[in-house]
Amino acid sequence: TLKVWDEDENLDLHRLHIKTTFPEPALEEAERITHGEPDLSDREDLTGLPIFTIDGPYTRDFDDALSVEATNGGYRLGIHITDVSALVKPESDLDREAFARATSIYLPMTQIPMLPSNLSNNTLSLVKDAKRSAVTLFSDFDPNGNLTGHRFVRTVVRVERQRTYDEVNEVYTEDPILMSLHRLTRSFRQKRAMNGAMLIPLPEIHIAFDGRSRLRVVLIDQDTPARIMVSECMILYNWLAARFAAETGVPILYRGQDPPQERLSSDGAQYIHYVFQQRRKLHPLSIDTVPQPHSGIGVDMYTNATSPLRRYMDLLVQRQIICGLIEEDPSYTESRLKDIGQSVQQTLKE
Repeated sequence: TLKVWDEDENLDLHRLHIKTTFPEPALEEAERITHGEPDLSDREDLTGLPIFTIDGPYTRDFDDALSVEATNGGYRLGIHITDVSALVKPESDLDREAFARATSIYLPMTQIPMLPSNLSNNTLSLVKDAKRSAVTLFSDFDPNGNLTGHRFVRTVVRVERQRTYDEVNEVYTEDPILMSLHRLTRSFRQKRAMNGAMLIPLPEIHIAFDGRSRLRVVLIDQDTPARIMVSECMILYNWLAARFAAETGVPILYRGQDPPQERLSSDGAQYIHYVFQQRRKLHPLSIDTVPQPHSGIGVDMYTNATSPLRRYMDLLVQRQIICGLIEEDPSYTESRLKDIGQSVQQTLKE
C-alpha cells in the first residue's frame, strides 16, 4: 500500500479541506524559534513563585498556569498566560498559517494544532521546570473575596507542578493553596451570578478508543471544583484584559451578549433538557471593537486572551495588550482587527 491514509482515516478532514500538516516555511520558522534563545529581559522574574497548571491528563499544550499567595490583607491570585506574541510575530510564516487555521482542533484520536507541535507542546507551552515568557495578571483580594486591585505585567515563569482535574478534586480540601483558590473563584462566580450570568454548563463529551478500537463515550462534569477554579480564573483574566484595553485605549476585539429573551425555571426539569431549552433563548454573541456588556457571563465587558496557543483571536488580543503594557503603537488598527475578526469567524464557522 502507499500509506497515504491511516487505517482509520478521518474522511471529514478531507471533505472539509482541513490541513493536518504545515508548509515548509512555517516548519523552518518553528525550528528557528525552538533552537533560539528567547529574550527574557525587561520582564518580572517569577521563577521563584510556586506556579502550577490544572488540565486534563492528556494535555500537552499548556497555555495557562496559576499561583496563589497569602498577603497581609488577603490573597494575591496570579494567572499566567504563555506569551505567544513574543515569538510568533505578525505577518510571519507561522502567523499566516495560524490565521488560516484559526484554532486548534481536538479529535478523539488526534490533535491538529494551530501552531506546530514543537512550539505548542514544548517551546511555547508552560511545561514543568522550564523558563517561559508569560503575560501575568496579578489580582488582589480581601479575606471576603472582594477584588481590591490588579495589574498586568510581562513576566518570566517556571511551572513547579502540573496537576490534573481529578487530582485537584481529590485533594483540594486538604491543600491550603487550592482551598484558597476555590474560595476566591467561588466568590467571583457568585458575583457573576448576581450580575445575571447564565451558569448552565453542559458535560463535556470525551470519546476514547481502547487497544482493540472499541468506542467508549464518557460525560465529564464541568461543575467540579477543579474545573470551576480554572474556568473562573480564565473569565477573570478575560474580563480584566477587556477593561485594561478599554482604559488604555488599545483597540481589541470585545465579545458581548444581550440579555436572554426569557429566563426559564429549572424546577422539575431534567437538567440537560433545561440547558438546551434555556440556550435557545440566548441571543447570539457579538464581536466588535467597542466594549459592551456580556450578559451570559455577567460582566460589563469581555474578550478572549487566555488561549493564544490554541485560538488566533486570543493571539491578536494578546499582541494588543502587550503594546499597551510597553506603551507602543498597537499592532493592529480597529479596521484591521475587524477585517481579521470577520475572516477568522468565517473559518471557525466552516
